[in-house]
Amino acid sequence: MEAIDVYSEGVTYLAGCGSDPLFGVQYGRDLGLSIYGETNDAKVRYELDVMNGQGINKKDGNAEKDFIGRLEYRPVKGLNLVATGQLGRGHAINTSLYNPAIAIGQNYKRNRWTVGFDYKSKAFNAHGEYLEGKDGDAVSRGAYVTGNVPLGNSHCDLVGSYDFFNFNTDLGMDQHKAIFGLQYWFYQKCRIQLQYVYKSAYIQDGQFVHGANHAIMGQMQIRFH
Repeated sequence: MEAIDVYSEGVTYLAGCGSDPLFGVQYGRDLGLSIYGETNDAKVRYELDVMNGQGINKKDGNAEKDFIGRLEYRPVKGLNLVATGQLGRGHAINTSLYNPAIAIGQNYKRNRWTVGFDYKSKAFNAHGEYLEGKDGDAVSRGAYVTGNVPLGNSHCDLVGSYDFFNFNTDLGMDQHKAIFGLQYWFYQKCRIQLQYVYKSAYIQDGQFVHGANHAIMGQMQIRFH
């Protein structure tokens, strides 16, 4: 994860990592059944899940199951192409500025699909994704690309990211996010990062506001083996 700001806006919102008030903060795993495997000398990987739940130690708010599929294809060394999809039902635990038509306690359609790529080489690393979701009748969609380029043998990388996401296409809740910075690896898996983050929209006093938002972020990570 190159960015201090971590995930793209689309991933955070559509995966239920905290920015979707309807779904809440769901970093945990749901109970369910998973079938997965690989073929063609591991060039093709597949996964099919039937899930039930609403986060760690929480009973699902409805009796519906979520069906999730994932397909990966590795045509050449270093390149991974991925497509995912989800058909399911959500149970609203709160109201949402992004989707005011859904009330607390309401069960609603919660579908997702994405296509993405990941590429790693000595010259540069990059990954990106197009994401789309539908909660009830509201459609959300976006895309991002993030990468880093090593600066010679200095143990220093140039990091950049561009991220676009529209939380509700009917309400025009679009946001652009750009990240630019450096990271220095001072030991194995240990780094210092300094990044500039620009966002074209933000939440203020419970309202979605189109306007520039700037931030400078710094972080040090230390990994113990």
